[in-house]
Amino acid sequence: PATRKEIRDAMLSPVYDWDNPVINFGFEGIHVVTAPGLPEAEGKTLAEGAKQLGREPVELLFDIIVASRGDAQGAYDGMDERDVVNIMKEPTGMVCTDGLSVFPTEGTHPRTYGSFPRVLGRYVREKHILALEEAVHKMTKLTADTLGLRARGLIREGYYADVTVFDPDTVRDTATLEHPHTKAEGIRTVVVNGKVAYADGAYTDAASGRLLRAER
Repeated sequence: PATRKEIRDAMLSPVYDWDNPVINFGFEGIHVVTAPGLPEAEGKTLAEGAKQLGREPVELLFDIIVASRGDAQGAYDGMDERDVVNIMKEPTGMVCTDGLSVFPTEGTHPRTYGSFPRVLGRYVREKHILALEEAVHKMTKLTADTLGLRARGLIREGYYADVTVFDPDTVRDTATLEHPHTKAEGIRTVVVNGKVAYADGAYTDAASGRLLRAER
């Protein structure tokens, strides 16, 4: 109890200069992505979960951490769309998921499934922030060159055949915090190292991916 009070006071009345999601976004802006020890809290904000479970939001946060032995994940409403757009326009800016690879039964952030189709659907087709060629470049050649991945990032003879076939008129993300494993629309075929890994809405039994290391 004494430790909880100390942490609670630091969170709600901070005297330290550190990034504090509770102050920055509020309990209504903190989403519980995974909570293995308290799964009934998953898919809700701390404010929503606290109301449904009859607890204070800060106490629910403590209970999630303890019950899950620290192995819990959250998502925060802390991004500003203007920043996203400005960074996306930067010539050196690349596209990534920043997500974790997990089993379909485990919780995860919707960006794991949705980052790339979101850029293609929202920021290319709908908002015209990037040209299609720019977006693809930021997902492929620019990334491969920056990370030192040899013979990748282009469709060229002698390169590894990593190809995604999509419909630019329909591609979009559909994953949400409540349903993070929902597959994107408009993705027709995915080829990994020359083998078809996904086609006609289903995964194949190909296991052709491998760990990549920089080769400079």
